[in-house]
Amino acid sequence: MVSVVPRVHLPQKKRSIEIDSGTTLFQALRANDIPIASSCQGDAVCGRCAIEIVNGIENVSPIEPDEVRMAERLKWRIDDPKCRIRAACQVRVLQNEITVRTTYW
Repeated sequence: MVSVVPRVHLPQKKRSIEIDSGTTLFQALRANDIPIASSCQGDAVCGRCAIEIVNGIENVSPIEPDEVRMAERLKWRIDDPKCRIRAACQVRVLQNEITVRTTYW
């Protein structure tokens, strides 16, 4: 059986990175020296690490209660099936590939 290492594509940075399954996107970006905004250091408070999952939303973890509370406070439209905004500090890449972008790269 072939093991597939999850991969994150960052077209704005012209990079792709491999990450351990279950690692938060925030942790993976920091580990690869890719800047990610945050004032709460990944505690699901500030929302500055918001990213858009352009492709592969089915390959990430479901939204958890901490992220729901933050998203509601910040008025992210997480109830809209077209919403692809997630908090990098909360979302985990579980399998395959995703493509992300943000407004500050």
